[in-house]
Amino acid sequence: MNRVVLVAALLCLACPQKRWYVEAQVPANGKDTKVERTITVTASREPQVDIGHDGDWRPAEPIAPATWPGTAQYRVPAGTQLGRVRITDDCAGGCRECIPPRDGSEYIRVERVDRR
Repeated sequence: MNRVVLVAALLCLACPQKRWYVEAQVPANGKDTKVERTITVTASREPQVDIGHDGDWRPAEPIAPATWPGTAQYRVPAGTQLGRVRITDDCAGGCRECIPPRDGSEYIRVERVDRR
């Protein structure tokens, strides 16, 4: 019995926790750092929207509270880059390949980019 527990514990340590992700394509006008932008994102779960300047990335906060699945808007100030826009989640354990569900239940889109 002790060997089984030890082997299971070692297997958990041998394979770090993996995550899948689905990344949205950002339209070209979403990357224009000369102007402030508001991006509208629709997703099946809360997205990670990264903004930054000179490699210093931080998560953007929705302009108004949102529930997921749903849609939210994020402000990207002038002079700030829009980075990744994605959803992610942990995979089931084990060392096998980690892929997102393929049944369409997980999705993310940048619906629009408004320049200010």
